[in-house]
Amino acid sequence: MTWYERERDMGVVTDRWLRAARSELPEAVPQRFGGSEPLRHRFDAEGEAGLRRAWDAADGLLFLAARPVVPHAALAAGPRSGRARLGDMGAHVLRVALPPDDPRLRAFVVALTTPATVFVSVNEPLPQQSGSGRGGHRYLAGLGRWLGLPEEPPRWCWFGEAYTGALADPGRRPRPWRWRGPRGGGGDELPQLEPVSGGGLWTGGTWVPQAMRVVEAGLEPHDQQADVIPSAVAPGRPVWAGTRRLRDR
Repeated sequence: MTWYERERDMGVVTDRWLRAARSELPEAVPQRFGGSEPLRHRFDAEGEAGLRRAWDAADGLLFLAARPVVPHAALAAGPRSGRARLGDMGAHVLRVALPPDDPRLRAFVVALTTPATVFVSVNEPLPQQSGSGRGGHRYLAGLGRWLGLPEEPPRWCWFGEAYTGALADPGRRPRPWRWRGPRGGGGDELPQLEPVSGGGLWTGGTWVPQAMRVVEAGLEPHDQQADVIPSAVAPGRPVWAGTRRLRDR
Protein backbone atom coordinates (compact mmCIF):
# COMPACT_ATOMS: atom_id res chain seq x y z
CA MET A 1 0.00 0.00 0.00
CA THR A 2 1.17 3.52 -0.78
CA TRP A 3 0.22 6.85 0.82
CA TYR A 4 0.85 9.93 -1.38
CA GLU A 5 1.17 13.17 0.59
CA ARG A 6 2.23 16.78 0.18
CA GLU A 7 5.62 16.92 1.86
CA ARG A 8 5.25 20.55 2.91
CA ASP A 9 2.19 19.69 5.05
CA MET A 10 2.75 16.15 6.29
CA GLY A 11 4.43 16.93 9.63
CA VAL A 12 6.54 14.42 11.55
CA VAL A 13 5.61 11.16 9.87
CA THR A 14 7.36 8.86 12.35
CA ASP A 15 5.19 10.05 15.25
CA ARG A 16 2.04 9.52 13.20
CA TRP A 17 3.23 6.09 12.01
CA LEU A 18 3.85 4.88 15.56
CA ARG A 19 0.47 6.13 16.79
CA ALA A 20 -1.37 4.39 13.95
CA ALA A 21 0.64 1.17 14.32
CA ARG A 22 0.18 0.90 18.07
CA SER A 23 -3.52 1.55 17.72
CA GLU A 24 -4.40 -0.50 14.64
CA LEU A 25 -1.50 -2.69 13.42
CA PRO A 26 1.14 -3.43 16.09
CA GLU A 27 3.11 -5.48 13.54
CA ALA A 28 4.04 -2.21 11.84
CA VAL A 29 6.00 -0.89 14.83
CA PRO A 30 9.58 -1.09 13.49
CA GLN A 31 12.32 -3.26 14.94
CA ARG A 32 15.10 -1.82 12.76
CA PHE A 33 15.39 1.34 10.66
CA GLY A 34 17.85 3.36 8.63
CA GLY A 35 18.52 5.35 5.50
CA SER A 36 19.99 2.40 3.60
CA GLU A 37 20.55 -1.33 3.85
CA PRO A 38 21.64 -2.87 6.10
CA LEU A 39 19.40 -1.09 8.60
CA ARG A 40 21.74 -0.25 11.45
CA HIS A 41 19.41 1.34 13.99
CA ARG A 42 17.36 -0.66 16.49
CA PHE A 43 14.10 0.70 17.80
CA ASP A 44 14.42 -1.09 21.16
CA ALA A 45 17.70 0.77 21.74
CA GLU A 46 16.95 4.23 20.27
CA GLY A 47 13.19 4.49 20.67
CA GLU A 48 10.88 7.13 19.25
CA ALA A 49 13.46 9.91 19.50
CA GLY A 50 16.03 7.91 17.54
CA LEU A 51 13.46 7.07 14.87
CA ARG A 52 12.55 10.76 14.54
CA ARG A 53 16.23 11.78 14.29
CA ALA A 54 16.82 9.22 11.56
CA TRP A 55 13.79 10.49 9.63
CA ASP A 56 15.00 14.10 9.98
CA ALA A 57 18.38 13.06 8.57
CA ALA A 58 17.05 10.82 5.78
CA ASP A 59 17.78 11.74 2.19
CA GLY A 60 14.51 10.89 0.49
CA LEU A 61 13.32 7.80 2.38
CA LEU A 62 13.65 6.20 5.81
CA PHE A 63 13.39 2.41 5.64
CA LEU A 64 11.76 0.29 8.35
CA ALA A 65 11.71 -3.43 9.06
CA ALA A 66 9.33 -4.98 11.56
CA ARG A 67 7.94 -8.43 12.29
CA PRO A 68 7.54 -11.05 9.54
CA VAL A 69 4.02 -9.76 8.83
CA VAL A 70 5.53 -6.38 7.85
CA PRO A 71 8.83 -7.12 6.11
CA HIS A 72 9.31 -3.65 4.64
CA ALA A 73 8.13 -0.07 4.95
CA ALA A 74 9.53 3.27 3.78
CA LEU A 75 8.61 6.76 4.93
CA ALA A 76 9.09 9.84 2.77
CA ALA A 77 11.36 12.45 4.30
CA GLY A 78 10.26 16.05 4.64
CA PRO A 79 11.20 18.90 2.30
CA ARG A 80 14.91 19.65 2.08
CA SER A 81 16.83 22.22 0.06
CA GLY A 82 19.20 20.92 -2.56
CA ARG A 83 17.17 17.86 -3.54
CA ALA A 84 16.44 17.51 -7.26
CA ARG A 85 12.63 17.65 -7.26
CA LEU A 86 9.88 18.52 -9.73
CA GLY A 87 7.23 18.82 -7.00
CA ASP A 88 6.64 18.20 -3.32
CA MET A 89 4.68 14.93 -3.35
CA GLY A 90 6.14 12.17 -1.20
CA ALA A 91 5.08 8.56 -0.69
CA HIS A 92 5.09 6.17 2.25
CA VAL A 93 5.07 2.48 1.37
CA LEU A 94 4.08 -0.59 3.38
CA ARG A 95 4.57 -4.21 2.33
CA VAL A 96 2.50 -6.52 4.49
CA ALA A 97 1.76 -10.26 4.52
CA LEU A 98 -1.98 -9.80 5.05
CA PRO A 99 -4.91 -9.87 2.60
CA PRO A 100 -5.74 -6.41 1.21
CA ASP A 101 -9.22 -6.58 2.72
CA ASP A 102 -8.02 -7.33 6.26
CA PRO A 103 -9.93 -4.85 8.49
CA ARG A 104 -6.70 -4.04 10.39
CA LEU A 105 -5.12 -2.74 7.20
CA ARG A 106 -8.09 -0.53 6.46
CA ALA A 107 -8.03 0.87 9.99
CA PHE A 108 -4.28 1.51 9.72
CA VAL A 109 -4.66 3.28 6.36
CA VAL A 110 -7.30 5.60 7.75
CA ALA A 111 -5.39 6.24 10.99
CA LEU A 112 -2.29 7.35 9.06
CA THR A 113 -4.08 9.83 6.78
CA THR A 114 -4.04 13.60 7.39
CA PRO A 115 -5.26 16.62 5.39
CA ALA A 116 -1.89 16.39 3.57
CA THR A 117 -2.77 12.93 2.22
CA VAL A 118 -3.84 13.08 -1.44
CA PHE A 119 -4.37 9.40 -2.29
CA VAL A 120 -3.81 5.97 -0.72
CA SER A 121 -3.66 2.90 -2.97
CA VAL A 122 -3.98 -0.68 -1.69
CA ASN A 123 -3.08 -3.42 -4.17
CA GLU A 124 -2.48 -7.11 -4.39
CA PRO A 125 1.29 -7.76 -4.27
CA LEU A 126 2.91 -8.09 -7.69
CA PRO A 127 6.41 -9.03 -8.82
CA GLN A 128 8.64 -6.03 -9.53
CA GLN A 129 8.40 -5.09 -13.20
CA SER A 130 10.71 -2.84 -15.16
CA GLY A 131 9.38 0.72 -15.20
CA SER A 132 6.35 -0.08 -13.06
CA GLY A 133 7.49 1.75 -9.94
CA ARG A 134 7.60 0.50 -6.38
CA GLY A 135 6.51 -3.03 -5.64
CA GLY A 136 5.42 -3.83 -9.21
CA HIS A 137 2.77 -1.08 -9.29
CA ARG A 138 2.86 2.23 -11.11
CA TYR A 139 4.55 4.90 -8.97
CA LEU A 140 2.54 8.09 -9.30
CA ALA A 141 4.93 10.78 -8.02
CA GLY A 142 8.36 10.50 -9.62
CA LEU A 143 10.74 13.22 -8.33
CA GLY A 144 7.85 14.60 -6.33
CA ARG A 145 5.68 15.42 -9.34
CA TRP A 146 2.12 14.11 -9.09
CA LEU A 147 1.17 12.33 -12.33
CA GLY A 148 -2.46 11.57 -11.53
CA LEU A 149 -4.54 8.57 -10.52
CA PRO A 150 -3.70 5.06 -11.76
CA GLU A 151 -5.04 3.88 -15.10
CA GLU A 152 -6.29 0.65 -13.56
CA PRO A 153 -8.15 0.79 -10.24
CA PRO A 154 -6.44 -0.64 -7.14
CA ARG A 155 -8.02 -3.26 -4.92
CA TRP A 156 -9.35 -0.37 -2.84
CA CYS A 157 -8.25 3.16 -2.11
CA TRP A 158 -8.83 6.36 -0.14
CA PHE A 159 -9.09 9.82 -1.72
CA GLY A 160 -8.10 12.97 0.12
CA GLU A 161 -9.94 16.28 -0.12
CA ALA A 162 -8.07 17.27 -3.29
CA TYR A 163 -10.08 14.65 -5.18
CA THR A 164 -13.27 14.21 -3.15
CA GLY A 165 -14.10 17.87 -3.75
CA ALA A 166 -14.00 17.26 -7.50
CA LEU A 167 -16.01 14.04 -7.48
CA ALA A 168 -18.86 15.05 -5.16
CA ASP A 169 -20.44 18.22 -3.79
CA PRO A 170 -20.94 18.81 -0.03
CA GLY A 171 -24.19 16.81 -0.19
CA ARG A 172 -22.25 13.87 -1.65
CA ARG A 173 -24.00 14.22 -5.02
CA PRO A 174 -21.81 13.62 -8.10
CA ARG A 175 -20.56 16.87 -9.57
CA PRO A 176 -21.12 17.66 -13.26
CA TRP A 177 -17.91 17.10 -15.20
CA ARG A 178 -17.11 19.52 -17.99
CA TRP A 179 -14.05 17.40 -18.86
CA ARG A 180 -16.11 14.44 -20.00
CA GLY A 181 -15.68 13.83 -23.66
CA PRO A 182 -13.92 11.55 -26.15
CA ARG A 183 -10.96 10.91 -23.85
CA GLY A 184 -13.30 10.03 -21.00
CA GLY A 185 -15.17 7.48 -23.06
CA GLY A 186 -18.40 9.47 -22.96
CA GLY A 187 -19.54 7.99 -19.65
CA ASP A 188 -21.40 10.05 -17.08
CA GLU A 189 -20.82 7.88 -14.03
CA LEU A 190 -18.45 8.86 -11.25
CA PRO A 191 -17.07 6.60 -8.51
CA GLN A 192 -19.15 6.18 -5.39
CA LEU A 193 -17.15 7.17 -2.31
CA GLU A 194 -17.89 6.43 1.32
CA PRO A 195 -17.06 9.40 3.59
CA VAL A 196 -14.25 8.23 5.88
CA SER A 197 -11.85 10.31 7.98
CA GLY A 198 -12.23 13.52 6.00
CA GLY A 199 -11.83 11.79 2.64
CA GLY A 200 -13.54 9.17 0.52
CA LEU A 201 -13.15 5.38 0.58
CA TRP A 202 -13.54 3.52 -2.73
CA THR A 203 -13.97 -0.27 -2.64
CA GLY A 204 -15.17 -1.08 -6.16
CA GLY A 205 -17.45 -0.10 -9.03
CA THR A 206 -16.97 2.77 -11.45
CA TRP A 207 -13.43 4.15 -11.54
CA VAL A 208 -12.41 7.79 -12.02
CA PRO A 209 -12.82 9.61 -15.36
CA GLN A 210 -10.09 8.99 -17.92
CA ALA A 211 -8.96 12.62 -17.78
CA MET A 212 -7.82 12.11 -14.17
CA ARG A 213 -5.70 9.03 -14.93
CA VAL A 214 -2.01 8.66 -15.71
CA VAL A 215 -1.32 8.21 -19.42
CA GLU A 216 0.49 4.85 -19.49
CA ALA A 217 1.55 5.24 -23.13
CA GLY A 218 3.39 8.52 -22.52
CA LEU A 219 7.09 8.35 -23.29
CA GLU A 220 8.15 11.41 -21.26
CA PRO A 221 7.00 12.48 -17.77
CA HIS A 222 5.03 15.46 -19.12
CA ASP A 223 3.22 13.10 -21.53
CA GLN A 224 2.31 10.71 -18.70
CA GLN A 225 0.62 13.29 -16.48
CA ALA A 226 -3.17 13.18 -16.34
CA ASP A 227 -5.10 15.87 -18.21
CA VAL A 228 -6.71 17.03 -14.95
CA ILE A 229 -4.71 17.63 -11.76
CA PRO A 230 -6.08 19.27 -8.58
CA SER A 231 -4.52 22.61 -7.75
CA ALA A 232 -3.80 21.29 -4.22
CA VAL A 233 -1.09 19.08 -5.72
CA ALA A 234 -0.09 21.54 -8.48
CA PRO A 235 0.50 24.83 -6.59
CA GLY A 236 0.08 28.04 -8.54
CA ARG A 237 -2.29 26.61 -11.12
CA PRO A 238 -6.06 27.25 -11.47
CA VAL A 239 -8.56 25.30 -9.36
CA TRP A 240 -8.24 22.42 -11.80
CA ALA A 241 -5.10 22.45 -13.91
CA GLY A 242 -4.84 20.56 -17.17
CA THR A 243 -1.51 19.47 -18.57
CA ARG A 244 -0.02 20.56 -21.86
CA ARG A 245 -2.25 18.27 -23.95
CA LEU A 246 -5.43 19.77 -22.48
CA ARG A 247 -4.25 23.37 -22.91
CA ASP A 248 -3.23 22.77 -26.53
CA ARG A 249 -6.67 21.66 -27.67
